[in-house]
Amino acid sequence: MFLLKHLPNLLTTCNLVAGCMGISAVLNQNVYLAAICIWIGLFFDFFDGFVARLLKVSSEMGKQLDSLADMTTFGILPSVLLFTEMKELSLGNTAYTAFLLAIFSAWRLAKFNIDIYQTYEFRGLPTPANALFWSVMPFLKSYTYFVESWIFVALCILFSYLLVANIPLMALKFQNYSFKENLFRYIFLFLCLVMFLVLQVLAIPFIILIYILISFIANLQKL
Repeated sequence: MFLLKHLPNLLTTCNLVAGCMGISAVLNQNVYLAAICIWIGLFFDFFDGFVARLLKVSSEMGKQLDSLADMTTFGILPSVLLFTEMKELSLGNTAYTAFLLAIFSAWRLAKFNIDIYQTYEFRGLPTPANALFWSVMPFLKSYTYFVESWIFVALCILFSYLLVANIPLMALKFQNYSFKENLFRYIFLFLCLVMFLVLQVLAIPFIILIYILISFIANLQKL
């Protein structure tokens, strides 16, 4: 019983370990492994909440531990990864804009911890979604039309804003499985599947952009 009670915290700790290993991978110039560590962290981040709900256990410590793990894996790691990539691409001092992602991720997580309304929808872009977007950067280096400092700076500013913006965004938590009530969730999941089959890893940034777009459309439907 003791082990089951602390299983969600153990999974959260695995997320934290993935973040630490990812930062270590960046320092060792293995950016591809760092990206994989973000994906592994996402896996544990999903399942710690899932297991907590399944076992009906929760604690204030678990909540704080989750935020600290998320800050490491989805705040600091993607910032360090992007900074390293921009430096490698000789983008000069603009590389330091990558740390905006860590700063605004911290603000986002602090805001989330004191907001009691973000259950079935988010206010602002979740830190895992932001990290997922940036995790693909190592795989885009061969596409020279992306290697422009203004593109990285613009994206950093945009995503930093989205992290803390008071904009309702869809949460992939189903209260029920009604097609009508979850129409936009089902559309999003279907598009994810199609894009992964066509583009594989390169589908990830487009999926995040589609997620934001569908959330905006879903909000317009409520008006």
